[in-house]
Amino acid sequence: MIHFSLALFLTWGATAQAAEGEQTWDLEAGALPPEATFRFWDPAKKAFSIEISDKEKTPEGNHAFEITAVRESDSKDEWKCQLMMISTLSIVKGHTYRVRFWARATERGVTEAMANLGAAPYTELGSTARQAFRLESSWTLCTFEFTADRDWDGRLTVPRIMFKGYPVGAKIFIGSVSVRDSSRASTLDFRSVANFGFADAKSADGVGGWSDQGPDNDFAEFPVRQKLFCGIPFQIVDPAQNQGKAIVVFDSPSLKTGVRQISLPVSEAARGRKYLYLLQTLCGYAKSGEEPVGKILFTLEDGTVQEQPVVPSRDLADWWQPKKLPNGLVGYVGRNRSSEVGVYLSRYEMPGKPVTKITLESAAVKQWIVVGATLCDFSAEEVQVPEERIVAGEQWKATDMADLLVKSGSALDFSALVTREPAGTQGRLTVSAQGRPVFEKTKDKPVRFFTCPVLPDQVLNEKTANTHEDIDRYAEAIARQGYNMVRLHFVDAYLMGTIHARKLEPTYFDDPATIPFDAANFDRILYFVSCLKKRGVYILLDLGTNTSGYTDVSPWRNNLKPGEYPLRLFVDSKVRANWRAGNLKLLTTVNSYTGLALAKDPILTAVVFYNEQNTRFTYGSKGNDLGETFYPAWKKWVQAKYKTLDALQKAWAGAEKLPSPLTFDNVPVIDEARYNTGGPLGQDMAKFLVELSRDLTQWYESVVREAGYTGLTVQWDFILRQSELPLRAMMPIVVMHGYQAHPSDWVRPGSTIDQSSSLTYGGGYFRWLVPTRLLDRPFLISEYGHTFWNRYRHEQGLFFPSYASLQDWDCIALSHIPTHLWPKAMESFNNTGNDPINRASEVIAALAFLRGDVSPSNHTVEFPLTEKDIFDNGNAYARAFNYDLSMLYTLCKVGVSYTGNLTPIAPGAKVTPTLKIKASDGSTFKDHGAFGTVESDAKSETALARAVRQVRESGIIDKSNVTDVSKRLYQSDTKELTLGMDGDGMLTVITPRLEGVAVKQDKPHVLKNLTVNACSVPAVVAAASLDKTKTLDAAERIIVVFSTDALNSGMRFSSPARTTILDNGKLPVLTQVGKVSVTIANRALTKPVAYALKFNGERGDKLPVTVENGRITVTMDTAKLAIGPSPFIEITK
Repeated sequence: MIHFSLALFLTWGATAQAAEGEQTWDLEAGALPPEATFRFWDPAKKAFSIEISDKEKTPEGNHAFEITAVRESDSKDEWKCQLMMISTLSIVKGHTYRVRFWARATERGVTEAMANLGAAPYTELGSTARQAFRLESSWTLCTFEFTADRDWDGRLTVPRIMFKGYPVGAKIFIGSVSVRDSSRASTLDFRSVANFGFADAKSADGVGGWSDQGPDNDFAEFPVRQKLFCGIPFQIVDPAQNQGKAIVVFDSPSLKTGVRQISLPVSEAARGRKYLYLLQTLCGYAKSGEEPVGKILFTLEDGTVQEQPVVPSRDLADWWQPKKLPNGLVGYVGRNRSSEVGVYLSRYEMPGKPVTKITLESAAVKQWIVVGATLCDFSAEEVQVPEERIVAGEQWKATDMADLLVKSGSALDFSALVTREPAGTQGRLTVSAQGRPVFEKTKDKPVRFFTCPVLPDQVLNEKTANTHEDIDRYAEAIARQGYNMVRLHFVDAYLMGTIHARKLEPTYFDDPATIPFDAANFDRILYFVSCLKKRGVYILLDLGTNTSGYTDVSPWRNNLKPGEYPLRLFVDSKVRANWRAGNLKLLTTVNSYTGLALAKDPILTAVVFYNEQNTRFTYGSKGNDLGETFYPAWKKWVQAKYKTLDALQKAWAGAEKLPSPLTFDNVPVIDEARYNTGGPLGQDMAKFLVELSRDLTQWYESVVREAGYTGLTVQWDFILRQSELPLRAMMPIVVMHGYQAHPSDWVRPGSTIDQSSSLTYGGGYFRWLVPTRLLDRPFLISEYGHTFWNRYRHEQGLFFPSYASLQDWDCIALSHIPTHLWPKAMESFNNTGNDPINRASEVIAALAFLRGDVSPSNHTVEFPLTEKDIFDNGNAYARAFNYDLSMLYTLCKVGVSYTGNLTPIAPGAKVTPTLKIKASDGSTFKDHGAFGTVESDAKSETALARAVRQVRESGIIDKSNVTDVSKRLYQSDTKELTLGMDGDGMLTVITPRLEGVAVKQDKPHVLKNLTVNACSVPAVVAAASLDKTKTLDAAERIIVVFSTDALNSGMRFSSPARTTILDNGKLPVLTQVGKVSVTIANRALTKPVAYALKFNGERGDKLPVTVENGRITVTMDTAKLAIGPSPFIEITK
């Protein structure tokens, strides 16, 4: 049944008659609606069928059209079928109309919706009256707005929904279709009454913004450009255009703003509207039955006033983890550093008489925040976003990962990519005069490390490695995947074993001779070392990882505060003695399987003193644990520097909220807000923390030398603040970590993740790491990942290793356990080897990076930095390197140099760059606890354009290079790598032996020797020669990678966006299936055969192959493979 003029609209969970200017199509089961109300156009006649689905309903519970592609359409028309909804609305020129419908499709295709006249020439009703949508298997809410360019009172097709590219068998579902005149709304102007902004740089300074709780708990990410909230238009003030002010924060006991009342004039045209909508929230707990937080005063034309209360738990509640209320829809939900946060959309009936003014008056009992106000005649739409549950079906198929040990000699066996002589044969790893990692006996040959991070408790336990044969098998698996180094991570907790299973209070053992290592675990580690050694696999060893150190408590459940152990290492001799005891025993115990103590064994490339120990304000369960722990040392440092109170008071005279009188005993505790502010006080805090870290570094160094270790050491591997640079400059090598789309809380229910492509960020995680590289010494990435469950993590394998090779970095390590042999549901970080997408990525990485298929740049841009630049320049020390300038990594080698006063453990090499560029202002760094991010500052975009001009003028890139900052397009000086940030992002890699592309749309992608003819889902598609020296066009054995997406069975998300996880699911792993067709120019394989490969490299389904004029074409539909979906194709004789 179809309703005209008076429409059914969802309003607070019920249906009601709507006002003039709205139209909704309400379908009924069993029969199509009358032809006068819709038209279905199938020019090929019976290529498509249409009916009302007897199974599918939209998330709002409405019936839906079901359109099926029955056969290939022979129509020459671009759009193979169209669904046209016949509308009789009267269109008014200048009015804005909103079109809305729910849609989903079982297969990928192209869908566009438009608003146009219902008869020839079918003119569109405005410049924005057409919108494209990407449909997926889950429901998508499709909306667009247009401003009518004419008056029209005749027949319309609004919307006209058009389809093309859908394969035979595909089904498309369309329902809950509506159109509304949105001009029957008037937004109220907050510019003159706003007193706070969304972002808050400093907690409790009385300036705000938001709730004045600092950057950890503000709403800096609020979408100020968003126009519609639950279908209601708002004009949100942009604080950048209004002196930093955007919202109204009323006075309250917790925050004295001085604002008790605001008045908003109502224009004459808006005085008769039916509803007032407020976008609002509370900061603070609210319970049912509490007194109103304020009231709304309606001043009528005759001067009388009517009022309505604003009631907690009915209209609004605390902004953390918002839920629907009786008169409060969740108008917007996002996330800050601390929680999922949002605002409520509340509706209030207007008096029914013309209103000239609306006054919001606070009771000053709670922190009431109002973001916007609108008067309108229609009801809000509660968008019923359905949960998304991943199950095997048309899109997802179970993946056979029962055997993950790569077979010797198979196409996935990369053990021969490096020399497999016993580790240490060429001596200990050292640093060459050119700043590269080399072995003592082959100092003219820099070495790259393709690294497998290992968590011993996960893979060397009683179930997985109960015998030496098990351990030997695991070491062999590592070598066959091409790895030539293992990072041993969380060794401390593993060695303390099971003695601490139920203990909560720690014992700080301080004697290496008596510290109670778990004997079985220690033996497994030592035997594992011997197995790696004989296979030429080196070790990067973390001497500290676990936050309980070498104590006897449970690592994950104890009475230590989060971060307490690593914080106390800075200042507490008892904790230092414990770290020393554990590591002296680890390093000096002679390994009976090799005859060498680890300290003497050249299998150790380097030791990391303590993983991610950088000074972090996010340590601690609550409060300021860093400041409290360091306070005694900080007071001593201040007194030693200034000596007299007069000198101290003069130096800090401009700082805010200092104690009065200021003495050496009451100096402010170090906290993030003061640290970030800059000025003499903030700069002193930064210098103190650097000196404290320097002293700890020197102590660490003394302990490992006491153990007899003479190899490389490293520390400070995580935080991206520029204050860390002097500490890294102390070390002979630099090690760093970086993640794209790091989840907020691992895979626990409620954890959130960014579902964007890394390419649209310019490869954010890589980009953040670039300026932490010191050009005069080796640079190792011991932990990185585009993390599970981001849908675009397939980009990782082609992107990160390729640019690491262009930069000539010395090590990359996908975190963690990319060699994992035991069935386990996927998680973030802990078992990347159980993820089909990471397995595919590591195959590309082995070739692009370890084999060196991507050529290093021959040019280097250096950014020189000095101690003065960092510590005597406002708060530069608290900021990251300029985010936009770091984009130069896409063009050539990039890094920094540093000149300062800290004495390095080993001098750096002499480097002659092609070009030096002075860095402009830094960018905002945010520490999220488990990870950090860097944000772009718009003013630095001109700095990037200027720098690219310098790069071009210096000859690093030539005239034919397609780099164009205005188009956000960047090409390397080698022309092998091209990255685009616009739209969905683009990436191509074209080298003699390896070619690949990140596919975003199903259209031909033509590279040099590789053409992707078709690809039905977003994916990375790559092809590479498997012959040691032959190029792709001459190879007699080729590997093709088709990497899509994978999730666990039964994974649940709060919406189809898959941003918030509700349940991590279980085995089997499900892979997103798809169809891919590739053509490879190759004259060596005249009679090729192609196979889909199992994950162990064994050949499975034979695939169709054609050869024509030296071009091999292979097609694979992973949904139809007998071996289950696989990302690998082998092409051979």
